[in-house]
Amino acid sequence: MPNFSLPSDCLTDNEVRWGAAFRLRERLHRWAECPPKLVMSARGVVFKNSRVMVVSSNDGRGGILHHIIPGGRVEKGETLLATVRREVGEETGWRIARPRPLAVLHYRHLVPRPRGYAYPYPDFLQPIFLVEGVRYDRGLVKRDDGVEVASRMLPISRALEILPPTQKILLREALALR
Repeated sequence: MPNFSLPSDCLTDNEVRWGAAFRLRERLHRWAECPPKLVMSARGVVFKNSRVMVVSSNDGRGGILHHIIPGGRVEKGETLLATVRREVGEETGWRIARPRPLAVLHYRHLVPRPRGYAYPYPDFLQPIFLVEGVRYDRGLVKRDDGVEVASRMLPISRALEILPPTQKILLREALALR
């Protein structure tokens, strides 16, 4: 098992569950270069004037979670910035501009590698960019996996009321860099 870690400026450190099969250590760090072989997806915090994009997702237990980091898996041959543009468009309908490095989510699996698991293990990374929403284009939206159920631009104060703690910390980091 490789021993990978990012610099010690960890902003959050939590144990999380993804479905029934995955228990992970989730650490949020300020921006650091990411070894490409460990990058599974790329994400963006999207602002438009004094609003921030909030995505609502099914939590897998009948509830709804809110977060500010639309994004997804890097496709073969795709750059991180191309991934952020495509994934933000598919999840929110927004075209984006001016991506800037913001943070990195570092995940470490706490369970044995599942049979047939094709992704980096035990560690994987999700670089996060700070981006500006340019124009809404409904034709970009592709919500076919049932995870994301809605996305909307909210006033920052409203987002801070409904976001979970790690997402609030990330939003404050993004606001400091804006």
